[in-house]
Amino acid sequence: MADQKQLNRTCIITTVHNAQDERIFHKQALSLAHAGFKVSMIAGWTADMDSGPVKKLPLPVFHGKLERIFRGSFCALRLALKEKAAVYHFHDPELLPLGVALKCFGKRVIYDVHEDYSRKILSRGLPPFLGRVGSRCLRLFESLCAASFDHIIVADSHVATLFQSAKTTVIANYPPLDFVRQAAPLLQDPSRPFRVVYVGGISLSRGIGKILDALELIKDRPIEFHLAGSVSDAGLLAQIKRHPQVVYHGVLPWGKVNELLAQADVGMVLFQPVPAFQYYPGENIIKLWEYLGMGLPIIISDFPKLKTLTETLGAGIAVDPIRPVAIAAAIRQLRDKPELRCRLGENGRRAVLKERNWDNQAMKLVAVYQELGE
Repeated sequence: MADQKQLNRTCIITTVHNAQDERIFHKQALSLAHAGFKVSMIAGWTADMDSGPVKKLPLPVFHGKLERIFRGSFCALRLALKEKAAVYHFHDPELLPLGVALKCFGKRVIYDVHEDYSRKILSRGLPPFLGRVGSRCLRLFESLCAASFDHIIVADSHVATLFQSAKTTVIANYPPLDFVRQAAPLLQDPSRPFRVVYVGGISLSRGIGKILDALELIKDRPIEFHLAGSVSDAGLLAQIKRHPQVVYHGVLPWGKVNELLAQADVGMVLFQPVPAFQYYPGENIIKLWEYLGMGLPIIISDFPKLKTLTETLGAGIAVDPIRPVAIAAAIRQLRDKPELRCRLGENGRRAVLKERNWDNQAMKLVAVYQELGE
């Protein structure tokens, strides 16, 4: 067995995600550091970012996707080899060649798979033939590379089926118990507007347009739609800002998200029916579990696995995400039936507090690292 001090050194790598990404930094990197591992992280760090116990290994700024893929991978590999860690844990499919290179240098490598990337390609708007070819090629390449890695960590049970089960572990995107315990609960005030909330990437494919359409159908009582997250679609951003029922908070620091959720009544998870989302079983949807952890009932897309999950938890209402009429009806139902809203919210919060929380997932993560060190 190698020296224990050396085995405790791990290097986390991402060229795509923000250096303070919730899954990568706030959950995994900090959990490993608090468990006694010496953690470094290669990412797009800036001088103003606080990394706490995690050693910052900043990448340069890349101009465009191609430069990030090629130059970024080379820069990340160079930093990784200088770090001389025992385990290298990378998070982006474009870093698959980097993972193979690290194996060629005799390193232990973990590939962290956040999504079914082959299905994501099918949602890129490519001509059908090119989309299918690209999807299959990526799946094949990913499988070939993954066969050489020491472990695969995945964000949900569907993605786990794509890899060898003996070396694959599901580490879900559940919230930390501290996150759901920090904010004060909402003081019930019947005079205030009913508050619907969405947190995350803001786009039409995530149902924001359909929610805005649904709000137009509810005029009998005041309703506010609180949004937090980034918007890359200028037209959608303009629509959001001029809508009288929308309160747009911009991009909130992760530590402030629970404060927003604590002041809401219902959480929205209305992915549109595109291949990138239709397979979701739910474990990977960060916002879903944050809503539930804060005691919010959810209105969620009625994709088969998401509907089954919601019914099993007894925590929300599944609706057709492309029908504003159905969305509006669900909002009215939860608004007009506070006892139903309370029951669904309590069911979801109980599930998070009892089992579906990051504290449990962190133990699984540490166990993976300990197994690699044996």
